[in-house]
Amino acid sequence: RGRSVESALLEAEKIFREIAAHMNSTFLAVLNAVVSGIFRRMFASIEVTGIETVAEYAKKHPLVLAPSHRSYFDFLIRSWLFYSNHLVPPHIAARENMGFGPFGFIFRRAGAFFLRRSFADPLYKEVFRRYVGHLVKEGFTQEFFIEGGRSRTGKTLPPRLGMLSWNVEAFLDCARRDLFFVPIAITYERLVEEGAMVEELEGGEKRQESTLGLLRARKFLQRRFGSVFVNFGEPISLAEALGARRELLASG
Repeated sequence: RGRSVESALLEAEKIFREIAAHMNSTFLAVLNAVVSGIFRRMFASIEVTGIETVAEYAKKHPLVLAPSHRSYFDFLIRSWLFYSNHLVPPHIAARENMGFGPFGFIFRRAGAFFLRRSFADPLYKEVFRRYVGHLVKEGFTQEFFIEGGRSRTGKTLPPRLGMLSWNVEAFLDCARRDLFFVPIAITYERLVEEGAMVEELEGGEKRQESTLGLLRARKFLQRRFGSVFVNFGEPISLAEALGARRELLASG
């Protein structure tokens, strides 16, 4: 684009800081205490199946969690479950709209890394892909919502394949023996955001995430929302799925 290498490198570093998570063990310990109290107040129970199997796989291989998306509480619940089971919480792909105010600072230290809505900028796309490749190569657990966004109706949305394909490409480019994808289903007896979702389904505009909106949401802490059900599926081996085609795809 007619720019110097030095200029492109400076922009790439700026993009990297925009994307990257900065997981911090002290923040995780504090957040675990805070979130545990919130969950006890809001939910009657959190019923979990399959996490023991996932924990065994996590000791040997990097994982990519591919959950359904129903609520803003989804990623908090899964990270809390990992931390409670003595597992390092996942690095979570989050839209840039979740990086607002001081909560963006907190989310980033809880493991969130942020992506723009558009990948039209080729330099941004390349830096983001390299970051995903770094997570795979170094064996970090990742998480991204396979549906891309929250379902407003309870029906599963068609999968978005961008993050999936970049993880496959990263695996082909590195010496990892295997990479396991974990399908996860999460359902709620009653959604915290059900009122806002009904408004959107009736034609209302989606409210933008903001610090003020999150502070106003503290009123929900006085309500009860029944139980949450989280089902971790059997991890799927990418090496097994690719089989003999791995070398051919890697060379291509």
